[in-house]
Amino acid sequence: MRQIMIAVLLCACASFTSARRPTVAEAEANYKLFIKYFDLGNYDQAKAIADQKKVDRQQIIKVITTAMWQEVILTKVMGVGWAKAMARKFQLDRATETAFAQDVFSYLVINNSCEIAADVVLYFDLGPIYADKAINCAQPYPFPVHVARLACRVPGTKDLRSKLINGWVNNFQQSQPAQRDYVSMAEIAVLCPLTADQYADLFAIGLKDKQLEFTRIMLEKGNFKKILADYDNFIAMAVAQFQCGMAATVALKHKLPDATVEALFLNPKCFGGNLWEVDPALISSKKVYRFFELSLEAHEYLFARNLVEKFNLADTYFDRIVDEAIAAKDFSSIIDFDPPAGLDKRLYQDGVLEKLMDSNEEWFVVRYAISRSTTFSSDVDENWYAWIERAYLHALRRGAFELAAEIAYKYELTEFSKWGINLAFDGACQARNLDEAETIVRRYKLGREALNRVVLLRYQKNKEEKKKRMESRQRQKRVCGSSDDWNVKPCK
Repeated sequence: MRQIMIAVLLCACASFTSARRPTVAEAEANYKLFIKYFDLGNYDQAKAIADQKKVDRQQIIKVITTAMWQEVILTKVMGVGWAKAMARKFQLDRATETAFAQDVFSYLVINNSCEIAADVVLYFDLGPIYADKAINCAQPYPFPVHVARLACRVPGTKDLRSKLINGWVNNFQQSQPAQRDYVSMAEIAVLCPLTADQYADLFAIGLKDKQLEFTRIMLEKGNFKKILADYDNFIAMAVAQFQCGMAATVALKHKLPDATVEALFLNPKCFGGNLWEVDPALISSKKVYRFFELSLEAHEYLFARNLVEKFNLADTYFDRIVDEAIAAKDFSSIIDFDPPAGLDKRLYQDGVLEKLMDSNEEWFVVRYAISRSTTFSSDVDENWYAWIERAYLHALRRGAFELAAEIAYKYELTEFSKWGINLAFDGACQARNLDEAETIVRRYKLGREALNRVVLLRYQKNKEEKKKRMESRQRQKRVCGSSDDWNVKPCK
């Protein structure tokens, strides 16, 4: 029993010893260790040392608040967030947080850093009185948006915010159209809680002044009661300004009649325009095939491609897009499409270029290949150059000699360019296409000898044609003279 009591006493003594306060030297060492990890940015380790080693709390608060102050002043908005995070990590009490926030707020306002001061209000929850101070700090600035960002983001007093908003709206309404700042007013309308009547008035002003983007924002953001005429007026203005994608988006978002949306796709002003901007997610799965047909009719091939991808339509629909675009000679819109899953993009592009070659569209093939040859590494460059050479030979074989010469001229390899131009010239001469041959000589400066060759060939050609005309007349005379038909006119 005695042994047990001794053991208990020893344990108690050990506990008492471990709980003793550190010496001055130990406290100093613990503080330095805390500072070391804090300065290294290892805040978790610094926090652990502060807790385990019982580092003086006042020293910790001083280090943390000093760092918070420097971070706010140096890195602005990011610093405010960092300061709040440090206050939480090191469990600063509410009074310490508030005192820090009020001090740094006053410094920021004195130095006209009003938006940063407003962030301090938000992060440290200083309340509406300080929010109003941040807003009033910004008011001398000439840009109302600068103030609106504070007044409508920081929870200040409602009276001040309403006063500011009403002033901005009234000034905008009373200004002449040439003096109205539509961009700033639109941003204020997005940031701030305007009344329904204010949104309606601004929408009407946008329509009257033909400010499309401004009017769209009022229509989308405004909580005023809209009627069908409001949407029709906006759509008419959008189409007049060739912004059919915006008009269709509004019509689909607000579930306007199908006839309204279809009329946009079939409007000549919308053909080949920007209907591709419409998000396919706005299209009902029940209407996807109808919109696919409409997009082809409107030459909106990218939108049709987006429908194929969104609704997982069969590959035959994708193939149809390509064929329709080629038939409409709208090659640029499809050549860079991402093909359906399972088909390599380069193979898809090769297939399109092959079809274009079959359609004698060598010049597009060349321009596209040249544009791509400067984008990729040298091994892929050779592949694109191969298409240039194929286009050259294709043009040459079908007798498009001027085109072949121009393709050779565009080729970046000097030897091929010189050889190709001369070969095109020879081909034109052999085909007796002397107008093209002369054009090639003069355009690419092939020299006097080549020009003399064209002149000689032209002389020979004219001589041969003259001989053929004489032989034709002689045959006609013989036929005329041997005829017994009294209706045949006498030979001359």
